Amino acid sequence: MIYTIIITAAVVIFLYFLITSQEVFGAEAKGERLKRMQQSKHFKNKQFQNLSYTPSLAEGYSMPRVMYDFFFKKKNPLLKPLKNIPSIHTDLKNLPKDQDVFVWLGHSSYYIQTDGVSLLIDPVLSLYGSPFKFFNKAFSGADIFKPEDIPNLDYLVITHDHYDHLDYPTVKAIKDKVSKVILPLGVGAHFERWGYKSEQLIEEEWGAEVNLKNNLKIIYTPARHFSGRKVQRNVTLWTSYVLETPAKKLFLGGDSGYDTHFKMIGEKYGPFDYVFIETGNIMKPGNIFTDFRKMLFRPV
Repeated sequence: MIYTIIITAAVVIFLYFLITSQEVFGAEAKGERLKRMQQSKHFKNKQFQNLSYTPSLAEGYSMPRVMYDFFFKKKNPLLKPLKNIPSIHTDLKNLPKDQDVFVWLGHSSYYIQTDGVSLLIDPVLSLYGSPFKFFNKAFSGADIFKPEDIPNLDYLVITHDHYDHLDYPTVKAIKDKVSKVILPLGVGAHFERWGYKSEQLIEEEWGAEVNLKNNLKIIYTPARHFSGRKVQRNVTLWTSYVLETPAKKLFLGGDSGYDTHFKMIGEKYGPFDYVFIETGNIMKPGNIFTDFRKMLFRPV
């Protein structure tokens, strides 16, 4: 009996390492990158921390219960759209370069042009937000954009490394179209494994301010969330951003729960002309918006 248990455990461990060694799972930080992470005041007990206490599970829940509910509990039919989501396939490559626009691409992915600079935020264009093609598929209508639709980019912007925000097939497919990548501390290890050059990566933590082209500036600001592409969580940072242009300020909220950091960001960097926060408001993927002020997004 004991040998059966040992063999079973060995097989499970072997399969785990075999599966998670695939490129889609990214890479762990090492060397100078790991040293920078360890020196961060937000990195404690071998992982990054939120500004305030944030349990990984809601009160009254356990991981076994969450897993059981996920796989076996009957799902509310209204968790999925009853019809295809209305959408418009915008030609991103032929948008006037001098026009300020916002285009939602589905889920948390969107494209921005402002002040002659192009930015693509958290693109997931592979039709599934997971390491496996059969899991967490996009809703019909929110899946109309493909990597080949993406124009040459000044900046690819990543808020954190969860699969529904950092999509391996997408970032691999658009690699040759990307000039620079803006991403939080630790996430650069994934990109270097996927063929991006270290000099392409602008990898910082909360509070960092980076000057971009055409007199733009991006500021790394806190978010309340988690990270991770394997079992171990929070070994990379998550972030929101403030994007400043000569004439306006934008807040890119990322995947953040509510907390006092919103007030801090508003008081320190606001007021903002345009705010992008995931709210559940309904809008069509592919619509072009030339006035950002009322644009809040992500149907859920």
